Amino acid sequence: MGTATWAPAVTGGGPGDDARGDARGDAAGGAERAGGVSAGAESVGTAPAGTAPAGTEPDGAGPVGTAPVGTAPVGTAPDGQVAPNAAPTYQVKLLVDPRRILGADGTPLDRAATALGLGQSSGFQVAQYMDDAELSFAGQGWIIRFRHDGAEDRLRLTYKTRFDIVGDGTDRAAVEEALDRANAHSFDCRDTNYDPQVNISYSRATLDFSNKKREPAPDLAPGALPDPDASRAIALDRLPGKMRKWPAKPAGWAEAVAAAPLIHGPVRQTNYPGEILGHLMEMQITPLCDADGRESWFTEITAKAETFGECMRLRADLMRTLRAEGWLLERNAFKTDLVLGRHRAR
Repeated sequence: MGTATWAPAVTGGGPGDDARGDARGDAAGGAERAGGVSAGAESVGTAPAGTAPAGTEPDGAGPVGTAPVGTAPVGTAPDGQVAPNAAPTYQVKLLVDPRRILGADGTPLDRAATALGLGQSSGFQVAQYMDDAELSFAGQGWIIRFRHDGAEDRLRLTYKTRFDIVGDGTDRAAVEEALDRANAHSFDCRDTNYDPQVNISYSRATLDFSNKKREPAPDLAPGALPDPDASRAIALDRLPGKMRKWPAKPAGWAEAVAAAPLIHGPVRQTNYPGEILGHLMEMQITPLCDADGRESWFTEITAKAETFGECMRLRADLMRTLRAEGWLLERNAFKTDLVLGRHRAR
């Protein structure tokens, strides 16, 4: 995959607050920056449930950091009232066995394609993650991801914070408890800079808040990402206010890590839209290194829901169908953990 160089037209210039640091993200309706990338050549940490110490993912997928809640006050509105919790959407993430569902070239076998109602590939995307050797961002529940979708003329930059949900995500009270903890960090219904989403897999679930930004890249080739130095400059320049002012760390911590992180990746994901029992879904196929360093196909079924009840029905239907076919892998589908743990490159 090629690399590209980048010259910023606008700089971040200091810590700022969320109104200034985040409003540029187009998820909040902000305008894209001037300038861009010029052609040149191409689970992660979670805030803890309760006071659980840092550990590893139950399926051994990789390091799972923790972000202490500390004593941060619950988010409040200007009138001093407690702000209501965020209203998340939901996503089911399940792993399927690539040996049973894919050919040697990593494309779906005919039987699987028919059973899952798969259409032609909807395209590919390449992604890389930014963190230092100690995974300092992941240890505080933060993720920085660059993504370039096919031949798009822009980069998709996401700053995401992640809170663990106690149990497997099927207990509504546990989801509400995670939302309460997020509210203590001012991730609430009034913050439109972040998109809240509950991700539920086999035995693990997380509550994620994503700040999405766009970086113009009119000359970036398909499958290309900025080179390491350009990536670091972009990541630091677009750093959101909540990350800059993370209460568990001293002032300047996020800027220091973002200024000189390693590049984890890139990885390339190919997507196939499909349908199971009337549920729209997508199969996502990514070659990743296994624990022994050998490349294997990380094959994930994802499907979205608007409500907790809809998500529970969706998850049950998908698990029942995939298990009956002998395709379900009873492990968790959190790809970021694997990329951070095994694809540290530059």
